[in-house]
Amino acid sequence: MKLRNAFTMTELIFVIVVIGILAAIAIPKVGGSVVQAQIASAKADVMALRSSILNERQKRLMRGQNNFIATLSTGSTGDGQALFDGDGTNTLFAYPKISKNTSGKWVRGGTMATGGTEAYTFTVDSTPVVFTYFQNNGTFTCNRNATGDAGTYCKAITE
Repeated sequence: MKLRNAFTMTELIFVIVVIGILAAIAIPKVGGSVVQAQIASAKADVMALRSSILNERQKRLMRGQNNFIATLSTGSTGDGQALFDGDGTNTLFAYPKISKNTSGKWVRGGTMATGGTEAYTFTVDSTPVVFTYFQNNGTFTCNRNATGDAGTYCKAITE
């Protein structure tokens, strides 16, 4: 009886082809998953922030103050700054977000909408989506009609 100690060239080629086909199917799926994860992260942050703004408003009403929180963050623009930590006296998030100018992260700054108090940018797949906080009515939103992917991502985040 003859024993085989190795694979034949045909078997190796067949395995490499199968692995190539699986990789061709899987890689585009993973790329889409990254964008969906970034959108889900931003959506959770926006919902939590809006809830925190309303919660802070309720606290102020109980104290007889009829205004929304003046600022969402005490930090400045740029990487490594604490975001959504409130106005220094009243906190919004128990653990603030730390800014980083990269995909899937928040940074303070951006071109804010007319009448806005502050602008924050969340980057989805290298596309900046600018959110504006309006102190007069406590809203935190982005431009759903922005051109290109920014408008599409804004809709996906705020729906």
